[in-house]
Amino acid sequence: MQTLNFILILVIGLALIAFLFWYFTKLSKSEEQLDFENPYTIKHITAQVAEEFSSALKVNLKEQNLTRKELEARESAKQELRISLKESAYGNPIAKKYIKNFIKDIIRGKAINVTEDTVNNVIAFDNPIRLTPRDKFEIMLYFYMKEYKKDGLIQLIEDYEWLKPKVDEDGDYLYEVTNEEIEEAYKDFIVTIESIDYEDKLEIISQRVFSEYKGFGAADILFDNAIDEVDGGTSGIPFTGYSQQAEDAPYSYECVWIKVHGIDLKLKFLSLESQDELVRICSNVYKHNAPYALSRRNPKVVSTMMDNSRVVVARPPASDSWEFFVRKFDSVGSLVPGKLLADENSIVPITFMKYFIKGYLNIIISGMQAAGKTTTLKSFIRFVPKSENIRIQELAFESNLRQAYPDRNISTLQETDNFTAQEGLDLEKKMNGSYFVFAEVATAEGASWLVQTAQVGNKATIGTHHGKTLRDLIISMRNNLLDAHSGAGFQSERAAEEMVARALNIDFHMESVGGHRFCSRITEIIPIEDTRYPSELPENKDLPLEEKLKLDTLESFRRKTDREVYTSRDLVVFENGRYVFKSMPTEATMQKIRANLKSDEQRALFEAEFNELKKYA
Repeated sequence: MQTLNFILILVIGLALIAFLFWYFTKLSKSEEQLDFENPYTIKHITAQVAEEFSSALKVNLKEQNLTRKELEARESAKQELRISLKESAYGNPIAKKYIKNFIKDIIRGKAINVTEDTVNNVIAFDNPIRLTPRDKFEIMLYFYMKEYKKDGLIQLIEDYEWLKPKVDEDGDYLYEVTNEEIEEAYKDFIVTIESIDYEDKLEIISQRVFSEYKGFGAADILFDNAIDEVDGGTSGIPFTGYSQQAEDAPYSYECVWIKVHGIDLKLKFLSLESQDELVRICSNVYKHNAPYALSRRNPKVVSTMMDNSRVVVARPPASDSWEFFVRKFDSVGSLVPGKLLADENSIVPITFMKYFIKGYLNIIISGMQAAGKTTTLKSFIRFVPKSENIRIQELAFESNLRQAYPDRNISTLQETDNFTAQEGLDLEKKMNGSYFVFAEVATAEGASWLVQTAQVGNKATIGTHHGKTLRDLIISMRNNLLDAHSGAGFQSERAAEEMVARALNIDFHMESVGGHRFCSRITEIIPIEDTRYPSELPENKDLPLEEKLKLDTLESFRRKTDREVYTSRDLVVFENGRYVFKSMPTEATMQKIRANLKSDEQRALFEAEFNELKKYA
């Protein structure tokens, strides 16, 4: 009896010790550890998915009893998986879709076994109270993308008026989407759909898992949409490990920005979760076609993704935070000029540009960042005669003109570490080109190259520049030509300015106000060619000699001081929400256009269409 009591006490004691050990172990575990041990959390599923992919790639197929045909097929599938895993993170939409389908199969397979009964344990689709703002946003965006494809985010933003500005206490406009706005939008949205079925839930979960595994975290799904830009790490307190976080002040990884219709919209509800996640994204997003690896020694990289989005990443010590900027170039679905310039009387600027391009004038499309310069350039390339070969020089491939005009003869070169833009220009002179496109003039060398191509080697040149006014444009390019790095060799301001004025014919200026993009003016640049003194002009031939001497003396002093080398003429302006015809081009420009049109029929149409524009004065 005593032995039995002893054994009973021992068992109870051991059970109590085991319970206490389990209880205090659980208390000592962090929330992240507990979250990971739950088989139905995103973290746990992502780890399981990574393990499945690793196993699939490590398997030695030669050890399996396969026929030669089966071995080749399995090796091919294995190689396809390896390549897709790599390219899915570089912006290849086909590879991403393939990997997401693979992930979906893993999730509902034996390894994880997320069934219709357990799927709500992963994301609480059946309980909106348990959904995070990110969950709700991704659910809404999934259904919008299901209907509107890559325009889903734009449509979602427009439906819930998230681009409507808020006014802060200082009277400034704020463009942001808050947690509260996501909550309200989800309440309205969820009643519009009958239900979220099992397949839809798996799609949403597989996107979330992909974003954590190979994608770009909370920002990943934004990359699949036709917006202007996605930025991360650009607001909040830079996280250094020693940062003192002020009350209610976010860290730099806790917010994502996007640019929509030229407006920078802060997604205040969307966080990249941790500094490690921000670093991971910055360390991977640029890697396709990267000239070198991001490091402390090379703390900034400009590169492209496989969908031709331009990527800029920066890190300490060059920047105060890890940051990424992904500029997309598919945000305008249509390249039709009438949809790009949609305001009243848009026929006026479109007709002018059509004949300026067909007449082989040298054109600069100017404006601030996000004014729509590149999109406008792409749109107006349609007017380049189809008999002309188009040659393009870029810092990084971003205009994507071959995708927009696949039937045209187009070649694009970009600068690399071992291939300069000057070498590109020299090469393009041997590439049977006749119409040159300089995507962006942003450096002293760029200004020199644009002047080169505008004057020799091509029939015409078109490019973009950030000049805010015509005078700013001319002075900026003049100063660029004076810069020793330009290689132009100019010493005189006057000579450099005169060269710019002779090289450029038209300034097509774009602006963006509150997301509304428009052409504010089309201006003709007119070099002053007449160098005669007043006494030599026919209208002054009958003046007394003393009067002629007086006029010539005044003109001589003027020429020695600030004589202008060009004048300008506004041809079209944007006033009160519509385009207004202001003036015809100079006769010299009209004659050049007439001479370059291919037939009498084209010339007659040109005269008729230009005369028709006068009614819009």
